Amino acid sequence: MKHCTLLFAGLLLLAAGCHSRAKKPAGEPATEKKNYFPVGDFLESEMRYVDSIPLALIKYTTQGQRTDSVFITPAAFRQLARVFESEAFSNGSFERDFTETSFMDETTQSVVFTYATRSQDQELRRVDVLAKPVEGTDQVKSIYLEKQLRRGDTSITEKMSWFPRRSFQVMSSIQTPGSPPLTQQLRVRWGEE
Repeated sequence: MKHCTLLFAGLLLLAAGCHSRAKKPAGEPATEKKNYFPVGDFLESEMRYVDSIPLALIKYTTQGQRTDSVFITPAAFRQLARVFESEAFSNGSFERDFTETSFMDETTQSVVFTYATRSQDQELRRVDVLAKPVEGTDQVKSIYLEKQLRRGDTSITEKMSWFPRRSFQVMSSIQTPGSPPLTQQLRVRWGEE
């Protein structure tokens, strides 16, 4: 009798679970909610952290063989960090248009999550999240983003790295027809290297 009661309860739960699912209209593809790393939220929390600390913010700009450095304000930091923002993180296209692969890097003892776009319409082309397991949680070591932008006849490639609680770096390559590419490096530091 006890087994019958358990079996009946299990069948009721199964039936309730099947019944509670919303039915899709015929011809509409089923979509599955993906559990991707919240890149946009993580970067926003890092920017809020920088806004809240009283450390010096230093901007390094390198073009060719010349590097200049200057102290910047938190407002200037926010403006420079905007390059890490992407509509894909806020409009749902990150989960819809990107695929996720992951692997354990034995050399660094880190897990690497790679997100690549399936759509050539996306400016954001690739995201890599490098996390290291620490005491039962994954601690993010770095986030890499790659963007491809078009501004008229100019092509811009941005390769960006964010190092939590320390710094970020943006490598830009600007290509116009008939000219060699112009490369620039921007680095902003606020923590210990």
